[in-house]
Amino acid sequence: MNVRSAIFGKSFSEREDVSRIRSLFGITKEKEKNSEKLSENIEKRLSLDAIWDELCIAAAVTRNDKQSFFGITLVISVLLFAIPLLLSMPMLALLCVMPILILKMRLESKANQRAQNFEKDYAAFLLGLASSVRTGLDPLQAMTQSTELFDKKSELGKALVYFSEDIDHGLSEDRAIKEFAADIRHPDISMFRAGFMLSRRQGSSLAECLMRLAKVTRQRQSFRRKMKSAVAMQRLSGFGIAGCSILICSIQALSNPKAFIDALHDPIGVKLISFGALLILGGTFWMLRMTKTRM
Repeated sequence: MNVRSAIFGKSFSEREDVSRIRSLFGITKEKEKNSEKLSENIEKRLSLDAIWDELCIAAAVTRNDKQSFFGITLVISVLLFAIPLLLSMPMLALLCVMPILILKMRLESKANQRAQNFEKDYAAFLLGLASSVRTGLDPLQAMTQSTELFDKKSELGKALVYFSEDIDHGLSEDRAIKEFAADIRHPDISMFRAGFMLSRRQGSSLAECLMRLAKVTRQRQSFRRKMKSAVAMQRLSGFGIAGCSILICSIQALSNPKAFIDALHDPIGVKLISFGALLILGGTFWMLRMTKTRM
């Protein structure tokens, strides 16, 4: 058992995924009675207090690194909150939330990057597994043999190595499938697990489902490439506008520092400067969130 069992993820038995997989297999309502137990195994999701833990697991952040990141972020947030209060500029104290947002964005970016690296080999893995199943090879055996086809340093290779280790250590088949790539935040992995489990329980063919999942993954990759190309110019324009605003403010501060200092000490001036800084930072953050390609 490894740390991947601590992640809450999306359970393979969620009704939404199960219904989609059943349609792929062509399972009728009469056959649903035999799989009712599958829907009863829905795991309890972790509370909001554990969201950071889940995000750190998805980003492959170790416990020591996590403590370091949170410690540094806390110190910077306290300083950004205390220094403006000491300088009688309370509006700037709102910037104390920025380190937390930046840390969250960094962890989400790293988790998303891991999911994209996993997806690079995921379609090939599905097609190879489908070919092996069609030749009559047992799906479980085909998965364990797939470790020889992918680089063990890749995300998919690591997941397959962990899966093989779980099987070798005597973990049950259901549990091993459930924990396969559990620390990867990819929307199609839960469907793969559900399809694999249903094929074992219902006796349906897994190859057809794997082919359709591979098609969905390729369509997702194509759509993401098109989306990145469509929003590239808008992102560049947004960064340019924010950069020009900061440049103009810097030129004014350097050309007339006395007036800039007087504006900071003026009650209205400091509010206007703080409001403008928040608009720039908030607009940049909102633009990155809106144009981000989520998995």
